[in-house]
Amino acid sequence: MEYNERIALINRQLVNLLSIYAAPKHLETTAKQADAISRLAESLNKRFPNKTTDEHIIGTFERAGHILSGTHKTNSWPTSPEITKAVVAGMGSEFKETVTTHNMGPHEINAARIKRGEGVGEIWIAGRVCAELIARNLIEKADVMPYRKAYYHQLKTIYGQEYATNYFNVKDQEFADAS
Repeated sequence: MEYNERIALINRQLVNLLSIYAAPKHLETTAKQADAISRLAESLNKRFPNKTTDEHIIGTFERAGHILSGTHKTNSWPTSPEITKAVVAGMGSEFKETVTTHNMGPHEINAARIKRGEGVGEIWIAGRVCAELIARNLIEKADVMPYRKAYYHQLKTIYGQEYATNYFNVKDQEFADAS
């Protein structure tokens, strides 16, 4: 599933989940409500495994809705932490990848974070260190592509296209030299 499709699905599921509640007063316009939902969708997206399916996301939100209906005590939207807690609980134990850091080095820890779609430092997504992760069969190049695209866009926005392109050219050469 493409990133934008996944975010759109999570967004729709959030709208559905929140539809039975009154919007908070500080979100008086639909634009503000949409912005709040969009930001929460981005945050929740990071909680799902990279290889999640439409069915898993939909089922997770159905279970989260049941959890919230039993725990939420007001008629207004649950808070972001309440929603996040319910969504994580609704994922089901088979999808919660628990990683223990006992006897794991930084390569294994960051590879596991990449597999779960969590944040990692830029050294893990390009260049020599990325090549080491792939050489050790901890990740595949496809696992880091969403990170690379996001980081490229960030560099391009801040420093311009030429800088972003040059940065990745250098990193790709480091990757090739290390492979």
